[in-house]
Amino acid sequence: MITLGIYNKFLCKKWALTVALFSAMAPGLFSQSQEVKLTDSKSSQPVAYATVLFVDLGTKTEYFKVSDEKGMVVNPCKNSAIIKVSCIGYSSITDTIASGKSYDLSMMPLVFSLDEVVVTGNFRPQRADKSIYNIKVVGQQKIAEQGANNLKDLLTNQVNLSISQDPALGSSLKIKGLTGNNVKILVDGVPVIGRMGGNIDLTQLNLYNIDHVEMVEGPMSVIYGSDALAGAINIITKENKNSNFGLTTNAYYETAGTYNIDGNVNFRKKRHSVSLSLGRNFFDGFSTDTLRSQSWKPKEQYNGDLYYMYTHDRAKIKYQVSYMHETLWDKGNLMEPRYFTAFDSWFYSKRLNNRLDYDRTLKNGMSIKMLGSYSMYQRRKVTYLKDLSTMDQIISPNAADHDTTDFNAFLYRFVIGQEDPARKLNYSMGLDLNHESGTGKRIIDNKQQIGDYALFTSLKYSPSKKISFQPGLRFAYNTRFSVPPVPSINISW
Repeated sequence: MITLGIYNKFLCKKWALTVALFSAMAPGLFSQSQEVKLTDSKSSQPVAYATVLFVDLGTKTEYFKVSDEKGMVVNPCKNSAIIKVSCIGYSSITDTIASGKSYDLSMMPLVFSLDEVVVTGNFRPQRADKSIYNIKVVGQQKIAEQGANNLKDLLTNQVNLSISQDPALGSSLKIKGLTGNNVKILVDGVPVIGRMGGNIDLTQLNLYNIDHVEMVEGPMSVIYGSDALAGAINIITKENKNSNFGLTTNAYYETAGTYNIDGNVNFRKKRHSVSLSLGRNFFDGFSTDTLRSQSWKPKEQYNGDLYYMYTHDRAKIKYQVSYMHETLWDKGNLMEPRYFTAFDSWFYSKRLNNRLDYDRTLKNGMSIKMLGSYSMYQRRKVTYLKDLSTMDQIISPNAADHDTTDFNAFLYRFVIGQEDPARKLNYSMGLDLNHESGTGKRIIDNKQQIGDYALFTSLKYSPSKKISFQPGLRFAYNTRFSVPPVPSINISW
């Protein structure tokens, strides 16, 4: 018994010594554990099953690893190393990491068309692949890659679209052979007015403050009226939803004589958000011949956008005002026999839009949307007789050389409905009131006006996840011509 007690006492001392030594060494051992955590930069969720390559800079040894469900991966290198991370749906990362340290790496998710949220033709914003309409989305990355300054630049290379250019009236658009007066062009759901020759000048729609552009090919008359027979193009402007303060500026230059600059400043405090964007575009003109007139006219354009937005848990209200001023110089060729004089025409265009949005989700799952806007467009032509020897100029005495055209439009739109992807049957119904007036010498009796007042409704039935049916109907009253009921049916499979 005495011998056993002495032996147990010896064992206790031995184990105590072992535990003490392990405890002393433990901090050093744990400090050698090098872990890398991979997270989604937007959602902060772990990135699982990412492929990770470690290259030990001391031994040049390569180690391949895969992150676990928590986005964790152990660094096996004893020296500083190069880490390369790749995962489907994320931009790859290459960086250098030191030994004995743990790191948190954020991975930027790539944007796929399946994740794009669209609003054109839909009652509520939804993913593009869930929309029953075939909607093409052109985002900020594509706009930057093309170097597009206006809507004409952006749509030039789009399939099924044809764009032509007029020296004075600007660009015009066709979709699958149907002319621009059958294409509804909107900015945040508000129709763009000021058609010249039946077309909207796409070069006047600048992209400096644009989030993305949505294009729907095919009839949209039930939702937007008879002038959307060929389709609709909706320009969606940017909104500050997260940052408390932001300041950006951009500059663009082309050797052909293009000089553009724009900037944005935005503030956000709790539920209030304010944003101001300003831009200037200048084009020096271009021609391949030696005549004084140019096939591409010199042009200067100023743009400004200001909005205030208040957001609540179930509601959003937004007031926005946009302004555009453009000056186009149409140089004339030298006159005979007086080779030092020419007629020069100046085209001044102004576009102003005021809009008020209200969007609210009700407790029973229904939602209401209201939109009211006032738009103004003016195009003024002034012609001068210019003496190129003295650079003096006088206004042309011919009254036909001058012209001023004004357009004014009021819009009120109210929509109520329910759109829940979990439900088989969804619906929406709305009221659409439009009134537009125009004055000018090219208009009969110098002044005309037209009103279009409509009720529309649509149902969306999805018996399964693979197929959806959406019938629609629009009843309208027009002050200038009779309008029959307009039905529609859309099927998605």
